Amino acid sequence: MKVEIIARETIKPSSPTPNHHRSFKLSLLDQLAASIHTALVLFYRRDEGGCEEVSETSRCLKESLSQTLTHFYPFAGRVKDHVWVDCNDDGVEYLEARVDSPLSDVLGQPELETIEHFVPIPTEVKGPLLLVQANFFLCGGIALGVRISHKLADAATFTTLITGWANIARGFHDAVSLDFSAATLFPPRDDLVPVHPIALDKLDRIIQNCITRRYVFDGSKVAALKSKSTNKSVTQPSRVEAVTALLWSVIAASKSRLASQRSSSLIWAANLRPRLMPPLPEQSFGNLAFPMLLQANEGETDLSCFVCHLKRGIAELRDNFGKTLDEEEKLSLILDHDMKIRDWMHNMDDLIFYIITSWCKFPLHEADFGWGKPIWVSIGNRCLFPNIVTLVDTSDGNGIEAWVTLTEEHMAVFETDQELLTFGSLNPSVLN
Repeated sequence: MKVEIIARETIKPSSPTPNHHRSFKLSLLDQLAASIHTALVLFYRRDEGGCEEVSETSRCLKESLSQTLTHFYPFAGRVKDHVWVDCNDDGVEYLEARVDSPLSDVLGQPELETIEHFVPIPTEVKGPLLLVQANFFLCGGIALGVRISHKLADAATFTTLITGWANIARGFHDAVSLDFSAATLFPPRDDLVPVHPIALDKLDRIIQNCITRRYVFDGSKVAALKSKSTNKSVTQPSRVEAVTALLWSVIAASKSRLASQRSSSLIWAANLRPRLMPPLPEQSFGNLAFPMLLQANEGETDLSCFVCHLKRGIAELRDNFGKTLDEEEKLSLILDHDMKIRDWMHNMDDLIFYIITSWCKFPLHEADFGWGKPIWVSIGNRCLFPNIVTLVDTSDGNGIEAWVTLTEEHMAVFETDQELLTFGSLNPSVLN
């Protein structure tokens, strides 16, 4: 399969950013976010279209993206330092690509190594904060690859951008409304170290031969998993809690078969917006997800125990943030938590930890640019680090797809687990 870039241009806001919006202040949570880009690909099925139709579709995408940037103006700027974004309207990168294969070649048996070709790659350290690649297949299908700076966006903001852009493409300009109060609620620190340092002598060991597998838990299997995760002390686990519990337990158990471990720990991020007092709108801009640190005890195998750890973490998060806090209390709570994560990363020889992130419940499958809703939404890039899982809704909203990244040795044990194979299917066709 060949993906050929045929056009590259910079898209700027359709209206200049006003002077009073030219400097955008990052929040404390933005400062603590990793300096990486997050990528997604949305796949759309369309009838075969000629060159004129492809040209018109690309023109509409670029025009609506330009209009969208007037609302999401920080994305058209450049990071100035660890506190400010210069909203200078330098613009975002837009690429147009032709794919010499039908969409079914990708969706029949999806491979992340192929999907990565549908997403633009940043070429500058302080370059565009948003990059888009519109890929047009021979059959008329479209893969829209979007890469965004994690410094400015968590999953909720990423989704708000995509759905807002789609609404504008269909002419619904009034549907876009944003809240930019994060830096007021969580003021940045001038003296904050802007990265999570990982000891250099451990990098070679961490960035090792990783392998990523896609497992799909359809709606009926998720319902059965929820039932199995329920007992007297754990009632009504959510879809995400049930699948997260299964993956955490199986990953930990398979790791223990390779090397002895006393316990396993999980970093699991939760959306703060609905859990603050008062709650923030879902359209609040920036990083407003908070990582919970959870720990399972040695020998725990019952799924309900893992669900209990997850629910306890959510309850603790509500206790901490679901009340009125002054600035110093919020600062202390966040920085103490951040320091604990740094300590975990520095003590990797003594502690096994996993990271599970979820894109579930965000309405990415509703992103209709005028040619229908996506038939599939996928992550757009591989992880360089092991022990990372990303969850995405299936197109019907009832199931969950899990992209699991482990070392090759660990994956060889993980993928033979009978409980995993009972509930999850390894990389089934999207077309079924």
